[in-house]
Amino acid sequence: MEQPPESGPPTGIVLSRFQEDHEMAGKRDKPEEIVLKLRQVEVLQVQRKSVQEAVRQIGVTVQTY
Repeated sequence: MEQPPESGPPTGIVLSRFQEDHEMAGKRDKPEEIVLKLRQVEVLQVQRKSVQEAVRQIGVTVQTY
């Protein structure tokens, strides 16, 4: 016998934009990860990338940097 399709989200957890922002706000990098990201920005700047491009590439905002 065929079962009817389940209602609700198909798979996984669906978060609202507010929930996503709230969860991201609680994430803290370890000191080693921060140092690595700062070094990556330095390397990108030597390669003639702007600060904005460099920090975007490492996944942070200019304000965070």
